[in-house]
Amino acid sequence: MENIIIKFVKEPYRRDKDIQNLLCYIAGECDSKEEHTRYCCGEGVPLAPGKAARRMISVQKSFGKAGRKYGKKANRRIYHYIVSFPLSVDDANCVKLVAMEIADIFSGQYQVYYGVHEDEAHLHIHYAINAVSYVDGKKWHKSRKEIEKLEAQMRERAKEVLRR
Repeated sequence: MENIIIKFVKEPYRRDKDIQNLLCYIAGECDSKEEHTRYCCGEGVPLAPGKAARRMISVQKSFGKAGRKYGKKANRRIYHYIVSFPLSVDDANCVKLVAMEIADIFSGQYQVYYGVHEDEAHLHIHYAINAVSYVDGKKWHKSRKEIEKLEAQMRERAKEVLRR
């Protein structure tokens, strides 16, 4: 099987509006006239992107992890990943199953909002993961090694579903 590409988007999404815009994009409800989202879902958040963004922001604020604090600007508030599939993977329903499997990696601790997109030649999934745990309020801090392990786990889950 060809490679599954996992890309981390470096944008920190520091403002509430940034989070809202990202979730609207994932849901296919942005200003663009093109329909690009085949499937959208959330774990620990409502399906409507505006409500999902408000719920994520609420968790961040309830634990004091959003916005400016002590004169500092907020660090990363959302982790945005894109999982891209080779052209040979063209079954959007199968990719939907992959999306749900990968979301399960995070959903026990973090809110996740995701959508399967078909606006490129290849199918891909966008994930927005709250940087603050809804369980204990801790920020998600991972070392480079932990990130590599996480991305390998995401890739393996995707391959498992595609082999079925």
